[in-house]
Formats: sequence, structure tokens, C-alpha cells
Amino acid sequence: RVQVLPADPAPRIGSFREFALSLRFVRDHPRIPYLFVFSIFVSFLAFSSHQIMAAYVSDVLESGAATLGLLMGASGLGAFFGSVVVTPVVHRLPRIGRSLTLACLWSGVWLVVLALSRSLPLSLASMAAASVTMPAVMTTCNGTIQTLSAEGMRGRLVSAWLMIVFGLQPLAMLLIGFYAIITIP
Repeated sequence: RVQVLPADPAPRIGSFREFALSLRFVRDHPRIPYLFVFSIFVSFLAFSSHQIMAAYVSDVLESGAATLGLLMGASGLGAFFGSVVVTPVVHRLPRIGRSLTLACLWSGVWLVVLALSRSLPLSLASMAAASVTMPAVMTTCNGTIQTLSAEGMRGRLVSAWLMIVFGLQPLAMLLIGFYAIITIP
């Protein structure tokens, strides 16, 4: 039988102060800021690209809902393969920073290929390939942040990470929309 000891409750200092405290901890840590940057890259560029797929399908591929479903399915297939095969391999590699850099570059290159593609087969392949490393980046960053953080900061850091990474997606969509308006005639 496992005995659970009660935790000493930390004094409440307010949500904004706790968030600021976690950001100061991130700023002062030698490695955690890089993990936030990798996560922000995936959230800002890769996840947000999924939101404009309907416009991509109709305007670039000149197709409809069935093609959009195929592209989203290809992304899901790539992410599933990445979760089952790639992520465990990345977690065993000794150089986390190098692994995350290569994973982000991999996704970025395939997103550029997707942006330049005008054919459905190449778009499907690039969508799947771009999604392969996203789970590895997100889980590695999340787990490493928890491992590197002090015990009293762990919950705050994960909360800050979630707020920043997933809170930036609407801003990313806004910027992508403005960029599309400016660059597409």
C-alpha cells in the first residue's frame, strides 16, 4: 500500500504574479528559453498552417472538401507515424537541442514544399512529412521543461508553456491572414 503524504500548500500570490514568476524563471534558465522557442515555432508556423488549408485547397489546388479531407488525413497519418516511431527515437538521442533543431528544420522544409506545390500527390506527401516531427518537438519540449524545472515551478512552467504555445495560434492566424492579403493579388 502506498502512503500519500500531504503537500505543503504554497501561499497564493495571484495568477498574474505566478505567471510573471514563471517567465522570470524561464528567462534566467540557460536552456528552457530554447525549448519555448522550438515549441513556439511549431505552434506558430506548423499548427497554424492547418488553419488555412481550406483556402489552400480551393485557391491553389482548385479543389473541394474531399481534397481538404485527404490533406488533413495525411497530416494525421504523419503525426501518428511521428508519435509512434519518431518521437521515441528522438527521446533516446543524447543531444536534445540538435534533435529539436533538425525536427523543426524538417517540418519547415516540408511546409515550404507544400506552399510551392500545385499537385495533390506532392501536397499530400509534404503535409504528411511536415507533420511527422511535430509530436516529437512538442512532447520533448514539454517533458524537458518539466525535467529541468524546480519542483515548485513545474506546474507554473507547464501552464506558461501551454498559454504561450497555444495562445499564440490566434495571433499567428491573424498574421498569416494579413500576409496572404498583402502578397496574393
